[in-house]
Amino acid sequence: MTVPMKVFSRSAMQDYLANDWVAGILGNLADQNLPTFTSDDWLKFDSAKRCIYDALYGDLCQSKPLQSIADIGGGLSSCTWSLFKDHNYTVVDLCNHETELRVYEFQKSCPETKLIPTDWQSFEIPQKYDLVIANDLFPNVDQRLDEFLDKFIPFSKEIRLSLTYFNERKSYQVKRVDADEVLFIRPWDGSRLVRELQPYEDRIKNPHFEILLENEPSLFANGRQVCMLSLKGDLV
Repeated sequence: MTVPMKVFSRSAMQDYLANDWVAGILGNLADQNLPTFTSDDWLKFDSAKRCIYDALYGDLCQSKPLQSIADIGGGLSSCTWSLFKDHNYTVVDLCNHETELRVYEFQKSCPETKLIPTDWQSFEIPQKYDLVIANDLFPNVDQRLDEFLDKFIPFSKEIRLSLTYFNERKSYQVKRVDADEVLFIRPWDGSRLVRELQPYEDRIKNPHFEILLENEPSLFANGRQVCMLSLKGDLV
C-alpha cells in the first residue's frame, strides 16, 4: 500500500487517538509477561510516536497478506511480535538501545526472528523485498539517505520512510566515537531535505516538497518536524 507524502500534524494525531490501537497492543502483550524494550517506553509515553507507528506499520499489523519486509533501524518493540509472526520480516539494526540479554530473550521467545545486528551499509541484501521501511532513522540519526536509497531501490517494490527535520535553527554538540574531537552539528532543515529528495521525485507518491518548507506546529518538545513518504522501487 503506497502512502502519499505528508507531514504529521496535531490534527492527524488527534484522528489517530480516536482508535489508539498501538497502546492497546502494548497493554495486551505486557499482560503476557513478554520481554519489553526501550521502544516500548517510547511508544507508551509518546502519543505522537504511536501515531507515526500507525502510519508506517498499521496496514502490516492489522492485515495478514504475507509480505517480505526489511525494517532498517526498526529496533524491537512489543509490536514487533506480530510482524515476525505474520510476515517474512527482517530487522536490520545495531540494537544500541537494548542489552544483549534482552535481544537474546526476544530471539528465544520468538523463533521467527530475523534480526541482523549490523549497520545497513554492511548488510548484504539476500533477497528481493515487497517493502523496505526506515522509521525515524534518516536524516536525524543517519545522514546517508541517498546511499540508503541507492542501495535498496533495486531490491524493493516500495520504500516507506519517516524523515525528521528542523525548520527552526538548532545545533547539537557531539563527540566522535573514534577520537576526542568535539563537533557542533546542525540537523537538516526542510530545504536540505528537499534537495536530497529531488533526484528521486519521479519515484515519490504525491511529491509535494513545498510542505517540507512550512513550519507545521511540532508534535514534539524539541520542535522537530516529521514527514512520511513512499518511493517506488525498481521491482514495481
